[in-house]
Amino acid sequence: MNQISLRTEKGEYSGGETIFGVVYLRIATATVAQAIQLNLKGFESSDFFQPKKHTSFKAYAEEGIPETAESHKPKDAKNDISISLNTDTYSEVLKGLKYYFNTSVSLWEEKGPLPRGHYVIPFQYNLPPDIPGSFFKEEVGHKIWKGVVKYTVKAFILESDEPIEYTQPIIIQPTNIFSEKLLSPKPTKVTGIVKKCFCYSRGEVHVEAKLNKSIYNSGDIAKLEVLIDNQSTEDIDVIRVTLRRVVRLLGWWRNGNGSEEDVYSDNSEMEDFNGKPPVSVFPKTSEIVWASLLQGCPKSEKNKMHKRLIDIPLIETLASNDHVVPLLPSTLGSLVRCAYCISVDVDVPYAPDITVTLSIDAIKSTSNEQWAQWTPPDWMTQCQVKHSLGECSVRQSVLGSEVFAAIPPFQPT
Repeated sequence: MNQISLRTEKGEYSGGETIFGVVYLRIATATVAQAIQLNLKGFESSDFFQPKKHTSFKAYAEEGIPETAESHKPKDAKNDISISLNTDTYSEVLKGLKYYFNTSVSLWEEKGPLPRGHYVIPFQYNLPPDIPGSFFKEEVGHKIWKGVVKYTVKAFILESDEPIEYTQPIIIQPTNIFSEKLLSPKPTKVTGIVKKCFCYSRGEVHVEAKLNKSIYNSGDIAKLEVLIDNQSTEDIDVIRVTLRRVVRLLGWWRNGNGSEEDVYSDNSEMEDFNGKPPVSVFPKTSEIVWASLLQGCPKSEKNKMHKRLIDIPLIETLASNDHVVPLLPSTLGSLVRCAYCISVDVDVPYAPDITVTLSIDAIKSTSNEQWAQWTPPDWMTQCQVKHSLGECSVRQSVLGSEVFAAIPPFQPT
């Protein structure tokens, strides 16, 4: 039985890094195939449907790419798109698709059939800089929507008499490893004036809030420190702390018959569909992921600062099944965007709430589960090294370096 597998040196990357990996190949039976190919793909897609009446929405393609206009496909993109959808049942349809890369290269070619044996073929690929972090979220209800940012590496035997391929997802983190903020974030300060009947001053309330980090891993505990100096003549009843998320989809509107409609936007830099920029569909307001009420503090006490320390779990409970899962990662794509902030609202009588808003620079994705659970094929130790061709080839000096040390069979003995 002929087999193929692949392994990269790690499962998570940032834009601008180089992917190092190998393809494992076992040719045990005669084949007409003459080449081994590698495809590296990175894209984002947005879909939003507002139905006229109840309708079913079928599953997505293996690649996770929605149906879209032919003008959105690169020339080398094949039929990897399949949403089954009757657009006659929808009053509003928004779609978008953007490729960051879609590269197919031959790693090994023969003039005749591939010879029998066990082989390992090293490769490398330079990721483009400033690509958005991996992301996936969908909701099915009255409004149906889906946002995807996805990256994959696939190895396959070209023109094989049977489909033989292996696909590994690549997680792209939302921050660049070379520009990640290492310093503790600065505190944010807000002063509110308490006014009775919104007219007579009752003194000031000073609020200062600070997070322990700018960047977190999904599932971490964010630590928040709040300092309150209440110099007013009113007691503060309660302090509300909320973790908020905003997911935005951008794309191009089509009417219920699937044809394009005119779109308008002030963002002239992102032209794609017939020269028109994408527009944002929703939401304008934020979604509360986590909330807590804290004890307030009494009226003016000279030189006394009230401190509150809050642990904020970066997890969420799914409404569909009550499962607790890590937070969705941040991403800042052209079509799919997800960002987080923390709001501290101090409830003061006779005055508007005093609100301090802290932005979270990034929440990183969880680890790459498929990469972590990969097991090497039992025939791997018998592999002969075949050097790859073209732009993905690896120099001999790199094969002996640290980046290949974690990839079988290149570990030091």
